[in-house]
Amino acid sequence: MKSVAFFVFCFTVYGWAQDASCPPAFAQRPAEIVRAGRMSDDTPSLISFADVANWRMEVSNAVARIEYASDRVIFGDGACKITYRSMGGSARPYVRMFLPQPVALPADCDTLSIWVWGNNSYGRPKGTPPTTVHGIFENARGERTVYQLAYVHHPRWSKFYVKISPWLAGKIAPEPKLAGFMLCDGRNDDDRFIYLDAFSAFKEELKPLTFAPRAKRGVRLFEGCPQGINIAEGKLPFPNTPRTVLPPAKKPNPALEYRIPQNPMDWSSLAFRWQGGDWVPLAHGGGIFPAVAAKDAKIEFHRDGDSLVCDVVRQTPGIEEIRFGAVAYSDAEAIPIPFWSYNEKGWTNRPCVVTVRLPNVTVFVSATPDWTQSNASELFAGRSAPGLAAANGGVRYKKKTDGKRNGCFERLIWTVSENFTSTLPTIPNPPSPWKDVTGTHAWHALWGHKVATCRDFWHGLKRRGMKKIFASDYGTFWSDHRDSVIPYGEGTGSMQTFAAVDKGGDEGFRDYVAYVTGKIGFRYGPYNDYTDIYPIQAEWSPDNVSRNPNGSLQTAWTGGYSPKPVWAVSACERIAPVAQAKFKFNGGYCDVHTCTAPWSRTDYDARVPGAGTFAQTFYAYGELLLLQRKIWGGPVYSEGGMHWMYAGLADGNYGQDQSYDLPRNPWLVDFNLKRIHPLSCDFGMGHNLNMFYVHGVPEGVGQEQAIDRFLAATAAFGHSPYLIINWTNSARSYFLLQSLASRYTRADGVEIRYADAAGALHSVSEAVAKGTHRRSQIVVQYSDGTVIAANGAMNETLCVSAGGKRITLPPNGFWGLSGDGEAESFLGEIDGHRAEWARGDGYLYYNGRGTFTHFPDGTAVDEIVVRLKESDITEEVIPTKAHRIELPFVAKEVRKLDYFGKDRGPSEFTAREGCTVLEEPLFSWRITRAN
Repeated sequence: MKSVAFFVFCFTVYGWAQDASCPPAFAQRPAEIVRAGRMSDDTPSLISFADVANWRMEVSNAVARIEYASDRVIFGDGACKITYRSMGGSARPYVRMFLPQPVALPADCDTLSIWVWGNNSYGRPKGTPPTTVHGIFENARGERTVYQLAYVHHPRWSKFYVKISPWLAGKIAPEPKLAGFMLCDGRNDDDRFIYLDAFSAFKEELKPLTFAPRAKRGVRLFEGCPQGINIAEGKLPFPNTPRTVLPPAKKPNPALEYRIPQNPMDWSSLAFRWQGGDWVPLAHGGGIFPAVAAKDAKIEFHRDGDSLVCDVVRQTPGIEEIRFGAVAYSDAEAIPIPFWSYNEKGWTNRPCVVTVRLPNVTVFVSATPDWTQSNASELFAGRSAPGLAAANGGVRYKKKTDGKRNGCFERLIWTVSENFTSTLPTIPNPPSPWKDVTGTHAWHALWGHKVATCRDFWHGLKRRGMKKIFASDYGTFWSDHRDSVIPYGEGTGSMQTFAAVDKGGDEGFRDYVAYVTGKIGFRYGPYNDYTDIYPIQAEWSPDNVSRNPNGSLQTAWTGGYSPKPVWAVSACERIAPVAQAKFKFNGGYCDVHTCTAPWSRTDYDARVPGAGTFAQTFYAYGELLLLQRKIWGGPVYSEGGMHWMYAGLADGNYGQDQSYDLPRNPWLVDFNLKRIHPLSCDFGMGHNLNMFYVHGVPEGVGQEQAIDRFLAATAAFGHSPYLIINWTNSARSYFLLQSLASRYTRADGVEIRYADAAGALHSVSEAVAKGTHRRSQIVVQYSDGTVIAANGAMNETLCVSAGGKRITLPPNGFWGLSGDGEAESFLGEIDGHRAEWARGDGYLYYNGRGTFTHFPDGTAVDEIVVRLKESDITEEVIPTKAHRIELPFVAKEVRKLDYFGKDRGPSEFTAREGCTVLEEPLFSWRITRAN
């Protein structure tokens, strides 16, 4: 039976809308927890939620009711369902629910937990804001304390853990009790509901943990530096050079001198000078903190080429930070570098190259820790101020769960050079062996809930001539989407081997993968990740979750937690082959790993090898990506954003750098092209336009120009195409770039130039010294002869000589010509209006943007694709909405084709001297050319 308690805190009559009927499947327990055989919670519930009829309710600015309901179940036969809505206005809505009598908490408990069925993810769907669930606690004196248990911005069931802090313990002592719960911030105008179940209070039993050792790290510079789990036989292929991250080796420039501090514990005198000029302080405010810890540290400086290296070793814990400090000079400027990111907010809060304009020369200064050797907990960027230009921040050592810090092992590197590129650190990873795939394929992942729709989508792309696609999804084939109320289904995309029931189960997914990879001929990689673990999963255990310094569990994606990296790499090795044996993928989409900074996933659990070090995360994730490549038998993509650290370990990434805000800030392409590009192939400027325009589209930029800017940036930074389908037709994002990108992604950028207002081209050193790089007008020559010109300026035209041609490009335009002359693309203006065209491997593409336009090989009004064969057959002409097309040859016969390629009979056409005119819309045509 269902019991209901109901209370309305208002003076109006309110009629409850009847809940929409729920399919019987809703009452089922989540499939993953059923498969795991978990019929009860791992910690016993302190109270029974079946007794809600006797609970007392208080509400403010809200309408609410509670009931024991069986339509969503995690354990037992029901859960506490809270239906709620706001009464409007600015007052904070809340619902308080009091137990008939407070229930005593165990005297030694240090942890609280509760299961919550959530109804949204980051405020989706619209009209369902995140809410919070609090416990109402009481002590022997009757004093009440409200403490948050859960932030409900997740879908489906999840278990929330809260460590009892010293503050809370003091508030609820003596004789702590649970008096009830409170739901806050339900500002939705219409009825919404969440469910509660299984509240526990217990003392965590932290047993010793063991993990399988992994192969040794590729290079070990410091004897005595702990290596975490990387102590087994064998060696990882990274780092792959004994110099690790130092810029490429060179003879020391005699014009450069470094002044090493006589007292290595005092960095105030650390400086450089050029050609005997004045000394420029290099590390103002830098050094070891607290200073007392430096006394027992071994600190050694030495020069390597134009770099100054400082090694700091103190095996006894005590060092909390080592700071680079800043260049102290009146005419020094910190230049943020796109794609060299620490994932900190603000486009300047990242590693920078400092421009120092001396009286007779401009030099550049970089600073970086050796991230492959660090024993620190995290890296942080520097902060500049007037007269102080920070190239970098430093390293930080935080306490582990046992209250201790790690011993310090650090290599810090400053580089000073006249050449901007020479200051950029090396990324010591082996290059991807899959560039022939990642460089030639456009990337797209579907958010598809129906198998038939997904099949038709991929089929339609192939029919329109898009033959080189890496296809994936967002975990939807692992998730049952039986609940339309929430944006995700009951399942999760991480660590899965069972396909969703509503996708046909394992057999249905196997058939789908075979269709995409076999009949369609695309690459298909499954969504998966080992950065998220959920309490409903078979793999769930609190011991598999990373800990914060205070001992609490690290949260990750909504409703999930961050798995221990030392556990995740072995889990991948065990789980992914099971999925591969079932479904036969030929690539992978390993989400998240290259998006988060490794220090954001540092595990501070003192029971774990490598605890408190971000290096353990870096090496575990790097090896995991290499394992995925081997298991899937194809390239592995990840999310990007921090992908510079993993370039070459991941074969490709979202080409994103959200914190830099590339739509507005200078397109400085050198770090991307000189350091990342030789190792891996990234796509687009992120996986969709919203990722590129994360801070909004710049004022005055319309929808079409926003897409143009995305495509121009893709070409400028040397990325392969991302297939855009959310704002426009997908054809242009493929055909404008695919053939051209298949050349430049597999070549090296050998000459990078920046144009000034007169069209003169300058090296990056000249451009940054004068500020010319801020125009974002770029010409790149690749090692295979391919040339790209891109105009990232917002309001200025680019006029340059490139590739033996005079090129004029409006803002957000680009042009490119392959070294073999077979591929050429243009996005710009023709006869005063925007238009675009490309000729590539077996196709011509035109788009007059609604205006009759003469292109080099034909004319068109709207978007068309001509697929060419070497025989007398033009395989197909496919218009998006074109009603008039002139092709540069005379046709003998034209046949109509429908969407699925079925012949619909002959078509009328006009044959003119040297050309064919087609004027029928909404069909594609197969053309036999005249002899």
